Amino acid sequence: MLVPLLTTLLLGLGPQEVSRVDPSEFPRGQLIETVSSESTPGHRYAVYLPASYDPSKPGPILFLMDPRGRARVAARLFQPAAERFGSVLVSSYNTASDVPAEVAVRAVQAMWNDSHRWFSIDPRRVYL
Repeated sequence: MLVPLLTTLLLGLGPQEVSRVDPSEFPRGQLIETVSSESTPGHRYAVYLPASYDPSKPGPILFLMDPRGRARVAARLFQPAAERFGSVLVSSYNTASDVPAEVAVRAVQAMWNDSHRWFSIDPRRVYL
């Protein structure tokens, strides 16, 4: 009886979601659909680390802002290129084309602050 209960609970978790962040445990080559911001409560984003990501070598990062706040959709569109070019992707759920500019600014600041704390980023290769 315990096994079916555990299976039901685990299957109910759905796609990968991270609320407590340990960047060393982020899987490579797999989209993490929801990461909660450590620096800005209430902000969330999708994160993709290419299979070749090496924290000892600074690499490129691409910040995505979907006009409807569909972070997962935007990240999936750019995922093949990110894998090919070794770019980290961070895609915001808190951006939209019809919200005040301050909302988008806070979303970018959240992604910037967290990603610069978590990942090895080449400052000459930061894209928005």
